[in-house]
Amino acid sequence: MTLGRRLAVFAVFQLLALGAMVPVAAGKPSAIVGMGDSAMSGESAGAYEQGTDQPGNYCHRSLNALIHETAITGISATLNLACSGAKSANLYIGGPGQYNEPAQSEKLRAAANDYRVRLVIVEVGANDDPHFSEVATDCVSAYVLQITGCRDTDGPSWAANVAAAMLKVQQALDDVRAIMRDAGYRDSSWQAVLASYWSPVPRPPIRYSGYLTKLWNGCPLYNADMEWGHDIAVPVLSQGLNEVAADNGWRFLDLSRSMDGREICAQGITHSQEWTTGVKYDPSSSSWYSFDAIRQSLHANARGHAQLGRCLTEFAALTVQAATCLRTADGNLHAVP
Repeated sequence: MTLGRRLAVFAVFQLLALGAMVPVAAGKPSAIVGMGDSAMSGESAGAYEQGTDQPGNYCHRSLNALIHETAITGISATLNLACSGAKSANLYIGGPGQYNEPAQSEKLRAAANDYRVRLVIVEVGANDDPHFSEVATDCVSAYVLQITGCRDTDGPSWAANVAAAMLKVQQALDDVRAIMRDAGYRDSSWQAVLASYWSPVPRPPIRYSGYLTKLWNGCPLYNADMEWGHDIAVPVLSQGLNEVAADNGWRFLDLSRSMDGREICAQGITHSQEWTTGVKYDPSSSSWYSFDAIRQSLHANARGHAQLGRCLTEFAALTVQAATCLRTADGNLHAVP
């Protein structure tokens, strides 16, 4: 083969290689995708997608979820793939689905082909080894029954449980990136964002002090347990997720302080100004003794998700690798590098 023909063949191979890296969804509607657990699905934000708020499926994907509260330039679709109760494994390639739905990994694969995905935000890990919802239940139960607080029963193992969960989160992130590559996306063609969690309860003191008033207003926890959750449990989980993001080339959006001053029963505000939902008993969607009757408790409400969506919008426009969502003088959340 002559030198000219060899160069021509080489050029063809280069073009084919470049073509293989062009997203197969080029020319299709641009979208951003939310994946993960109840914090991302919009648990307690109401207006749930049809079929996700009923016995047999409590994914609770809200039309008010933060992914739908974004306003990112050039994005025409916001896709909520998250499901309440999800663990990292639900994002794995070949991982299990929930409530007879496909795994979120398979949903992402379909979305990556049907849309031109510009950003994927993942919020997962709390339901792995930390068992955040179970710990929250322990905190409430301890106060209601007036027994030893969760800071003493769950606190000693919290850091070790968070550390154990981070390997699972890492695999979820690896598999999300692998799916995008399989769909023909360059790593640089979309934003990979890992988000942390917020504290639904404030640092004491709070608006209420009596046993019955705390119970009635949705914050039946010992003050010391609130302080542990706000100042230790949530920051430790956030730091673990931050390290996973940094080690794996993902952007990191720190939400650990996003609800500060707007939590359930926080001082200086009224109930209508809260961005989180307190302990909420709703037996209308399930039997009175089922976890499903209280699963909407201690999550961000629709007001909170609107603010989180605002912050994600700002973060998507920044070039920094990490930022923190903080409420500033104008009363709104902003992405602060």
